Amino acid sequence: MLKNIKIVAKASVEFLPLMIFWSSDGRNIVSPMILCILLIILGVYIKRKSFMLNGIFIMLVSFFIIDFLGISIDNTMVSYLILGLICSISVLINRPYTMYLSKGEYQEISDSPLFIEMNVILSNIFAGVYYICFLVYLFAIPMKGVLIPFFIFLGVLATFILPKMMPET
Repeated sequence: MLKNIKIVAKASVEFLPLMIFWSSDGRNIVSPMILCILLIILGVYIKRKSFMLNGIFIMLVSFFIIDFLGISIDNTMVSYLILGLICSISVLINRPYTMYLSKGEYQEISDSPLFIEMNVILSNIFAGVYYICFLVYLFAIPMKGVLIPFFIFLGVLATFILPKMMPET
């Protein structure tokens, strides 16, 4: 249980710049670049490969360029789509992004096929969560301020429940 809490804390740290960006409504052209600098500092601090950290960095740079060009998009909505794509792509290339978060806490089994399979499942769950969040924004579903945290909570809850359901190797 403590290992899972550490993993959720690591993920929260990686998502911190994006959470700040979302809370600012993504309307300030300077904020993406400041947050990219924060991401670089986080990357140096974390000292490990992070598929999601790299993806968020690319996303924020893209938003800076889009804002600079004067193109109007809902950055929050698009960011959920991109997060879903990052998760899906990480699974397609056999590098599930959740694996890099949990590898440090489970070094003794991090090369086992079961560990990799569980992380594929968890990465797919998070891809689904992010796609649902994208759809909530796309279709302007009421109560998105309640629905989106609820879906993200379900994804985090899955990281605590599903590993316990897997058979031991």
